[in-house]
Amino acid sequence: MTSLCNKEHLYEVIKHVVDQSVYKSYTLFRGSPSSYYMNIDWGLTSFELGPIISDCYTDRIEKLKKDGLKIEKLAFIRRQDSSEPTGAITLMVQIIRKTKIPALIVNLPQIGRPRIAHASPGEQVLIISDNATSGQEIKEVARALRSKGAKVSTALVFHDREEGAENNLAGESIALETIVTRSELDRQSVLPQIKEDSISVELDELLKAFKRYMPRWQGKTEREIENLLAKRLRDDGFNVKQQELLDKSGLTIDIMVDRIGIEIKVPSNGREVITLDGQLRGYLDDLTQVVAVVFIGNFPIHAYVDRLRERLTKVNLLDKRVFIIEK
Repeated sequence: MTSLCNKEHLYEVIKHVVDQSVYKSYTLFRGSPSSYYMNIDWGLTSFELGPIISDCYTDRIEKLKKDGLKIEKLAFIRRQDSSEPTGAITLMVQIIRKTKIPALIVNLPQIGRPRIAHASPGEQVLIISDNATSGQEIKEVARALRSKGAKVSTALVFHDREEGAENNLAGESIALETIVTRSELDRQSVLPQIKEDSISVELDELLKAFKRYMPRWQGKTEREIENLLAKRLRDDGFNVKQQELLDKSGLTIDIMVDRIGIEIKVPSNGREVITLDGQLRGYLDDLTQVVAVVFIGNFPIHAYVDRLRERLTKVNLLDKRVFIIEK
């Protein structure tokens, strides 16, 4: 069987889209700050990278079957965040079509246990995920599947960040299969092209604190979110000011934590987000860093951040609705 996954082509495409798909600073799904992250969800929406990603998954699944692994169902992890794109669903549809193996989705909330539908006792399930860090998410999903009687021996990820997942999963009798690893991309000179966006330790801690509460903000107004976030940050020991009038620009920012500002936007349409441009530039007259939290269902935040980068040199997308700008 001819391999569908052309690694040389994959490396070249990742190099080409590295500014959009790989971040030097990122807050992981469960709230931990990270110095390196590959955004597979974004890659699946790229006409250049998306088909290659699904081909590589399909190729590895076929090889696992050929090597004797029984696969009766594929389990795709969907992180339940209101800003989460349909990456898991997009990938699932493509792989089902190519492999002819049925699938299920495991809904993984930021807080609480995974939720599963249609897992049958005795069924041999292969877990599919995007990135592996410590392996904790995969462990939780595997335990949930096993509690339904399913059999889980293997997990397949596109990218291993090489931060302990393989060993941790081995302790749960789960073999980790990986399409690309961090060291592999290093050897191919893919990662050195990533921009060095600096984020302070203070900002890391700030983002880690407020990310925990984001699932509870859905459906609330900007002021309700501001008040809730300010209270939570004060409870976590931060020095917080609200509706602070800035000296040089004369603008008012929603929340101030020392010299870091947080601006919250709950727009009803994309045009309202565009009005942030002038505000963000003005804030930097007074502040060292501004975190913008944008809440909107299908707003193309990647395109917006790319446009901001044409005007502001340091703009870093931290997740699907949070970005930071710096002087």
